[in-house]
Parts: sequence; C-alpha cells; structure tokens
Amino acid sequence: MQQLANRRTLAWALGLLTVAEVAFGFALGALNQLDVHGFFAQYVIAMAAGALAFASIGVLVLERQPTNRIGWVYCVLGVGFATGWMTEYAHVGFEMAPGALPAVELVNWVNRWLWMPLLALLVVYVPLIFPTGHLPSARWRPVVWLAVLAATSMGIQFAIAPGAVDASQPDVPNSFTPDWAPRVLPVLRPLALALTLASLLGGTSAAVIRFRRARDVERQQLKWFAYAVCVLLAALIGPLLVGFPRATEDTFTSGVALSIGLPAIPLATGVAILRYGLFDIDRLISRTLLYVALTACVVGLYVFIVGYLGTLLRTGDNLAISLVATGVVAIVFQPLRDQLHRAITRLLYGRRDEPYVVLSALDHQLAATLAPETVLPTIVREIRNALRLSSATIVVVGSDGQPMLDATDGVPGCEAVDLPLHYQGEMVGRLCLGPRAPGELLSSADMRVLQDLARHAGIAVHGVRLTSELRRSRERLVLAREEERRRMRRDLHDELAPTLAGLGLVAASVDRLIPTHPVQAQQAARQLQVAIRQATGDIRRLAHDLRPPALDELGLVEALRERVAQYAAPPHIGITVAATLPPLSAAVEVAAYRIVQEALMNVVRHAHAHTCQVRLAPAGSSLEVEIRDDGVGIPKSIPRFGVGLRSMQERAEELGGECRIERSDPISGGTRVVARLPFGTEVGRA
Repeated sequence: MQQLANRRTLAWALGLLTVAEVAFGFALGALNQLDVHGFFAQYVIAMAAGALAFASIGVLVLERQPTNRIGWVYCVLGVGFATGWMTEYAHVGFEMAPGALPAVELVNWVNRWLWMPLLALLVVYVPLIFPTGHLPSARWRPVVWLAVLAATSMGIQFAIAPGAVDASQPDVPNSFTPDWAPRVLPVLRPLALALTLASLLGGTSAAVIRFRRARDVERQQLKWFAYAVCVLLAALIGPLLVGFPRATEDTFTSGVALSIGLPAIPLATGVAILRYGLFDIDRLISRTLLYVALTACVVGLYVFIVGYLGTLLRTGDNLAISLVATGVVAIVFQPLRDQLHRAITRLLYGRRDEPYVVLSALDHQLAATLAPETVLPTIVREIRNALRLSSATIVVVGSDGQPMLDATDGVPGCEAVDLPLHYQGEMVGRLCLGPRAPGELLSSADMRVLQDLARHAGIAVHGVRLTSELRRSRERLVLAREEERRRMRRDLHDELAPTLAGLGLVAASVDRLIPTHPVQAQQAARQLQVAIRQATGDIRRLAHDLRPPALDELGLVEALRERVAQYAAPPHIGITVAATLPPLSAAVEVAAYRIVQEALMNVVRHAHAHTCQVRLAPAGSSLEVEIRDDGVGIPKSIPRFGVGLRSMQERAEELGGECRIERSDPISGGTRVVARLPFGTEVGRA
C-alpha cells in the first residue's frame, strides 16, 4: 500500500514538473517578445500542448491502472516535451540578454540530442506495450534493446557532431565536440540510421501483429491508437503539401498543425485505456474520412472552377469568378456530402445505415427465389453482403429443438453474434454472424439492422422449416405405408398362405378317407374345423390392424366407450361428447381413436391419476379431441418426445391438423392432450 502511494506521489510530481516547465517556457517566450504567431512558429504551443497532454493522461492512467507502464512512459514524455523551453532559454541567453543566464551552451547542447530518446519512447516503445503496458511476448525484448541502441547512437551522433548547435543560432558552434568525432562519425551515422530503421520496423510490426491477433475490446483500443497516429501524420505531412515547394519556410502552419497532432496521441490512447466503451471509434473514423474527402472535393472543385474560368476568360483574380465558384460549391455541397457519406459507410460497414434498402433487397431476393432449397443460401448471402461480414450462417431448428438444416456464406470462424430467429413467439432457427475482421465487435447500429433482418428472416425460415417437415412427413408416410405392406405380405406369405395350403391338404385327405376309413375322416374333419377357425382369427387380426372393427360395428363414440370399459379403475375415465357431431371420414375416425387409445395408455401406465376426462366436440371445421388427467403431469421441458407421443402428433399432422401435449396446470400438474382433426379428410381411405 505504501509502495502504491509512493508511485502516485511520484506520478503527480512528474506532472507538476511538466506544468512548471511549460510555464517557464511561456515566460521565456514572452521575454523573447513572441506574439501569437511566434508562439506557434517556434513550436512553443505545440510542445506545451503535447507535454501537458502526455503528463495528464499519464497521471490518470497511473491513478486507474498503477501497473500499466504506459502511464510512466507518458509522464516521462510529458517532462521531455516540456523541455521545449530550452530553445527559448538559448535565445534569451544568446540574443536578448547575452551572459545573463547560466549554462546557456550546456542547455542548448542538451536540447540538441534530448529529443532522440523521446522519439524512441514515442515511436517504438509505446506501440510495443500499448494498450496493456506489456510486450506482446518475450520475443519482442530484442526490439526494445534495439530501440535503446538506436536512440543512444543517434543521440551520441548529434551530441558530438560539429557545427551549429541550433539552426537558429548559426554563430554558436558545438563546444562539446571531441577531437575524435571526425573519425567516429562516418561509422556512427550509417550504424545509427540502420538501428533506427530496424527499431521503427520492429515497433510497427509489433503493433500490426497485436492488432491482427486482438479481439473485442483490445481491437477497439488499437483502433484509437491507429486513428491518433493518422492524425499526427496528417499534422506532419499536411503543411508540407500545402506549402510546397517552400514548405519549410511556413513554420506557423506547421506549428498549428503539430499543436493538434501531437496531443492526439496521448488523448486518443487515454480514451482507449480508460473510457473506450463510451465512444464509438468506428463512427469517428468514418466521420473523419467523410470530412477529409469532402474538404478535398470542395477545395478541388473550387480551384478547378476558378482556374478553368480564369483560363477560359483570360482573367486573373476576379471577384465574379470566385462568387460563381462559391455558388457552385454551395449548390453541390449537400448532395456531395450525402454521396460521400453513403460511399464511405458502404466501404466500411456495408449498407448498415440503409436498413430500408437492405430489407427491400432481401424481400426482393426472397420473392424471386422459387426453389425452397435456395431460400437459406439467399438469406445468408444478402445479410453478409449487406453488412460486409466475414461469414453468415443460418441453422434451422425443428419443433423438437434439434438442428434440421443449415446454410453458410463466407468463411466460418469466430462468431460475433448469435441471434435467435422467431416466428409467432416460437424459435425456428439461429442466425450466426462473423465479424468484419477477426475480434471486431459489431456496433449498436449493426445490431439494430440485424434485429430487423432477423424478424424478416424468421418468416422465411419458418416456411423452409414447414417445407422440410412436410417433406420428412411425406417420407415417413411412404416408409410407414411400405413397412405396413411388407408386414402384411410377410403375414400373408409366412402365416396365412401355409395355413390355407395345409387346409387344402387336410380337405383332400378327408375326401380320401371317407370311403375307407370313416372314423379317421371324422377326426380329420374336426382338425380341419379347428384350423379353419385359427385361419379366420388370423384374418380378423390382419383386418383389425388395418382398421379397428369396432369403428365399423359401433361407430367412433361407442368404440371409445367400449375401449374405456376395458380399463380398471383407478383412474376413473369419463367421456363427454357434443350433442351433434358432423359426419366423420374414415381417416378422422381412425386418427381420433388411435390418439385417444395412446393417450389413455399413457395415463394408465405413467400418470398416477385419479380421474381422466375424454372430450369430443366440433371446433370450427375440425374435430377437437381432448384428453385431460389430474396426474403428475409431463416434465416442464421435454427435449425429445417418445414414440407414443410422437405418433399422436404425426397422426394429426398427416390429416393437416395439430396435436398439443402440455401440462394442465403449471403448479398442480396434470397432462392435457388436445388434437384438432379437420373434417372430411380422406387420406386414411387410400
């Protein structure tokens, strides 16, 4: 605890030292009679802004994350950049008041080489340890030592080189140049340059590799750092391009630009480390690109119009031409801005900001898709292309919760989002989406568009699921029919046919025995009668398997009453039938009978119920069959129905109806089976 307090005290001391140095630098600038132009042209404001930004962010980082080395590096950089007062100190000591200040030559000499270790920290070490404060791995330690050697060699080179210490003081030679400097410098300069380039390459490579491997939060933090580096590069290069070919003469523009670009590094990285979740760096990048492109287009258009009309009319500076150019720029500004914004957004994020266009394109593609097997690939392709995602996958979930179908577009990898697809409150599938880049998070704007797309996709996925389930149901019907035919053929061939053949042989033997052995013939006739009765029973069993005879003999209601009478109490089973039932097809009667039979069997075997009620009543154009008991009830979540429960649902679905199996009461338990069978279905007669 004491060590932590000592670290915070040291950090605040470095911050206060930076403030004191900055104030001292402004005081020296005032002694040099610098105006606002001079403060910018002499880079006093730029160095002061950078120093204060580095120091303040360094202190904040150490307050929040004491173990993050970025804080200490920034505090040191703040103290280092605040030494810009040394230049003004030399000006006062050499020009304004010669001999009035002590150690002017020493201060000027230190100012000559001090910026080299500062640049090594900023350009090499910060990219190596940002944002965690640690190296990506131990393999990068040689790069750190390479940067130390580069900074040392470059610093020694500038410290011992002869000539003027400061370009603004050509009459002040370097009094610290040793005698052996001319022999060492020819070797030291190329060596220092090579070490510097190698260390720069190492720091840049570390940042790039860390970005490629980064995920989620760290990737967003690195985007902040990259954005700040781009701002600094623009501040360094922009004035050179604007002032070309006499760029080095306009130090005022460079000073203003550097006053913005230099603090951008600590401010952006401070936001990334401390408050990255509050700001959307992707939106900031897109807005920056928009206004940079818009500014370039407006300036280019203005210069083109003024230059073209000036050349065409052979006039020099003309107010009318400038007014025409201004009017044209004003007219095209808003349409140009909209077009650039749309183009940049599409380049970075696809059609994220055009949800209506995305939904309209998806609906158009689905309307043009005729084959059911092409619906899912169309959806994932449109969603991936619309938002420029790395991959998109749709998984169709069946009514039993198990995956049925899937379709993928792109290269599956790390999934950024897994959205459920619903239709009328039921989950029909999942939409799995990959990020635009590895580890990149999708923004809230992306999620809003994806939610809308998920709602539309859920309807299409529901249709695909119904088509697939219908196809599977038909396959099961065909398989069941063929299996039933195979069973009947086996029974007829293996049982009934041999029996009938045997009866024929017995009848032939009776015919032969009657004239000669009447007693034996009588015994054979009795055996023939027994065999005929057995064959008749087998035939009745085959017919009963096809359709319960009670339905033809008694009708549906009485057949159910007869079936109920076969069960011993408990449970007590009652049947309630509506006063009038419309004529029912054979298929509906068989389905209703089998569903009630299966449900009652489950009640007797598993429910431990005291009472059970069977109800038959018309419901619109369907027959509603309800079986309710007061037993223990089915579990609240059944991952997969058994054969009996599934057969009830399949019998209802084969007729175009439905069968629900649910708990009667969430608290007291009980089971409720409700089947709706459309009237007049003739499927069962086939």
